[in-house]
Amino acid sequence: MTKSRPETVGQLEMTTVAEAAPRYYDPNERVTFSRLATPQYWGLKPEDYADLTPDMLTAANPDKFRSNLINPIERGRFVYVHKSYPEPFSFVALSPGEYNSIILSPAALNSRSVARYLADRTGYFQPPPDREKAERAGMHVVERRLELVQRHIPILDSYVAILVRFAEAARYPGSNRGKSLQKRAEGEVLRGIIMPDMFEALTEQRRWTPTQLDLAKRSLERRLFFERQGNKHFGVWRNLLRLLIDYNNAKRGAFLDSIHRSQQEIEKSVSWQQHLHPEQ
Repeated sequence: MTKSRPETVGQLEMTTVAEAAPRYYDPNERVTFSRLATPQYWGLKPEDYADLTPDMLTAANPDKFRSNLINPIERGRFVYVHKSYPEPFSFVALSPGEYNSIILSPAALNSRSVARYLADRTGYFQPPPDREKAERAGMHVVERRLELVQRHIPILDSYVAILVRFAEAARYPGSNRGKSLQKRAEGEVLRGIIMPDMFEALTEQRRWTPTQLDLAKRSLERRLFFERQGNKHFGVWRNLLRLLIDYNNAKRGAFLDSIHRSQQEIEKSVSWQQHLHPEQ
């Protein structure tokens, strides 16, 4: 599924959300979490989940997802590792897009960029490459990548803020949570971006096929919206939101670590330049 990622949740186009909603959707309706957690609110149909087995539904457990996302025991691809406290290292599974955007090793990125600059300027009929220019070019590559990594922090902060509000609402499902327009927009971020990111990471860690991914998604959705006997769905929601808060905070920690190490690499490069030209 192609996702449109807003820079922040505040940039969501509210009118688009309202226009795309089913006829029974009233943007000015005052809603509770109980209402938000109904299949009717989102236009979900029970027949779309008829092929799911009890074993599939049991496996769609947020608590079981945790061990594949935060400090995964068996680490597949796209896992970021960094030093932490009190544990010596922390691991977090990322989606492929997140993994490709984070700077895994600023020092290695700098070295590769310097080597590429020198290689492009080495050969017949060319003057000897300038090492200082190569070092500056490498630093600029790290700086540009760093700017992209830094953009993830406010986005993740906005996701966590949404998740915290939903978690609070799930604790008191009968309380009024404001106008439907805003809650629906936040729900679209939750169901359309935050949860798919989680499932992309799970797919890499569990090596799911597209069919297995589809079954896992629909099994969790079935439990969230249709497991209503004794209000069991509220418990599933609370467990999922607790996991997503912890998971997105863990991802935030990974991006902050990448930012910190990139800034250190840039400072080291600047110090080297100043050492060569102390008069500047």
